[in-house]
Amino acid sequence: MRGEGDERDRSRQVPVLSPREEKHARRAATARALGATAAIVCLVSGAVIVQVLISARPIASEARCEALLDRFVELRVRADNPKASDYLVEQRKTEARASAEQSQSLERCRKGLTEEAAACADRATSADELERCFP
Repeated sequence: MRGEGDERDRSRQVPVLSPREEKHARRAATARALGATAAIVCLVSGAVIVQVLISARPIASEARCEALLDRFVELRVRADNPKASDYLVEQRKTEARASAEQSQSLERCRKGLTEEAAACADRATSADELERCFP
């Protein structure tokens, strides 16, 4: 029985390292820890940079710009006259689209609309809030 216990104790024993080997082992462990930390920092930084670039890039969508214009017009008309008829709202939307096409506003929207601005506009509950989404 005593032989089995001795064998288990020996398998659990940590080998004794010389001071030189210990110093080398510590340096290797430190290098691995620094490498792992650097890799994590690079991954997190990369993810943040990608997210910033994605949210700031223009989203070329004619339908999206027209929908935002329609939403702005409806919010503005309803703010001015809460009892405005649907016919009046649609008439104002048609006028606004024609005006935006002539002034190249829709074209500028298509070239410069970002996801961030579009999301802000979606959250807006008034025409003034929606305007503030676009610098």
